[in-house]
Amino acid sequence: ILIWAIFLILILAFPEDSIFHNVLPEKHKQFWTVFQEDTQVEYTKWNPISRIDVISNKKAPGFKYIVMDGDAMARFYSPALSWDLLRRTFVDRNAAYVLADLAPERVLVIGAGGGFDVLIAVSNSAKVVDAVEINSTTAYLIREKFSDQINNAFSYKNINLFVEDGRSFVRRSPY
Repeated sequence: ILIWAIFLILILAFPEDSIFHNVLPEKHKQFWTVFQEDTQVEYTKWNPISRIDVISNKKAPGFKYIVMDGDAMARFYSPALSWDLLRRTFVDRNAAYVLADLAPERVLVIGAGGGFDVLIAVSNSAKVVDAVEINSTTAYLIREKFSDQINNAFSYKNINLFVEDGRSFVRRSPY
């Protein structure tokens, strides 16, 4: 036990970018479908829930992806897309708004990810958007580190970001 304890202490003593912390996801994960020769990992962080990577590709400037544990990919919104183009291009993400044919008073997005669904709600004239994200690192990325990538959306007064489990949020919510 003493040997393992010493080994663990030594690994934790190394900086995050050392070889001990540079573990890549399995080859069958989404990480590798995006990660090609022109792709770069811009950010990596381990937390108690998962490993978070932010990936971009030189062939698709303006688009970045948050990848959790090598899968569960979430796209950042590209500021190059206008609100109208956002609504017309991503029809599947806009279906509920189009079918309801109204500007919703309040929208709940569980799993805020890269903020893409939040901005879809805003582009469809939602008055208030509550976004729930369980992963604090993902929340940090969209609220601070890469906030310019999504037009600082989480500083809008009508967008609220909650870092907690979505089911718990819904259970407690008065709406």
